[in-house]
Amino acid sequence: MKRIFTIILLSALTTVASAHLVPGCIAVDFSGITTPIDVTLPNSYALNGVTLSYDNFGSTGDTAAIEPGCLCGSTYGSLILDFSAPATELYFDFSLLGAVPTVSDGLFITFKNNGEDIADMLVAADLADQNGDASGSLAYIGVEFNQALMFFSMEAPEFCVTDICYQPVPEPATIALLCIGALSLLRRKKIA
Repeated sequence: MKRIFTIILLSALTTVASAHLVPGCIAVDFSGITTPIDVTLPNSYALNGVTLSYDNFGSTGDTAAIEPGCLCGSTYGSLILDFSAPATELYFDFSLLGAVPTVSDGLFITFKNNGEDIADMLVAADLADQNGDASGSLAYIGVEFNQALMFFSMEAPEFCVTDICYQPVPEPATIALLCIGALSLLRRKKIA
C-alpha cells in the first residue's frame, strides 16, 4: 500500500514540474485510466498516437501495466513505444523503485526508424532516496524516429514512467500551408 501511495504521489508531483510542458508536444495522457491495463506482450495499448507495450523476454513473473497516472513494470524487460507518426522529440520522467543507493545509469534507450537503429542514449538517475527510489528525466531532440525501446537499470526491481510527450514531424501539407500563409503575408506587405 505504501508503494502505491508513493507512485501516486510521485505522479502528482511530476505532473506539476513535468517535461511535457514543452510547447507543441503531444502528451500521452494516463489521467483517464482508472484500472490497470496490462501491456505485456502480446498485449498493448494505444493512447494519443503511441502504442505502449512491454517485452518480458519470456519471463512470466515480469510484467508492465498502465495505471492511473503512470506506466509501471519490472526492470527486467523492455518498454516499447511505437509512434503512429514519426517524431523528432521525446520527453518523460521515470523512477526506479527500490533502487540500490548507488544507482547511476537509470535508462538505456534506443530510437528506431522503420526498424533501423538511429540513436542510443544513456540517461542518468539520481541516487536513491530514503525510500530506495531514484529518478531521472529523458529529453531527446534529434533524428526522426517512430519507435523507442527502453531498458531500465536492473539495480531496481521496478520502473515507473510519467509525463510522456512527443513532437511529431510536421506533415508536408502542414508545411505547405504555413509556406503559403507566409508568402501571402509577404505579398500583402509588398502591395501595401
